[in-house]
Amino acid sequence: MTKDPGIERAAERLTLACRALTAAANDLAIAKRRDGAPVDDAAHELEVELERICALAEQLERRVTGLGVLAPR
Repeated sequence: MTKDPGIERAAERLTLACRALTAAANDLAIAKRRDGAPVDDAAHELEVELERICALAEQLERRVTGLGVLAPR
């Protein structure tokens, strides 16, 4: 099967988004611990989005790997 750069790029970008949201969640946790920042609502909303985006990234990666578009990691 021919590699599709669009699908491969989409999978990579979702993975990147997952990593960026994880870093943001870590930054919020640090701000709360270090500065006592009132970030509970934002942290919760970010956690919900993090789970959703990371699940999408995993699902897309599995699908494109199954189609032979991406090599397994």
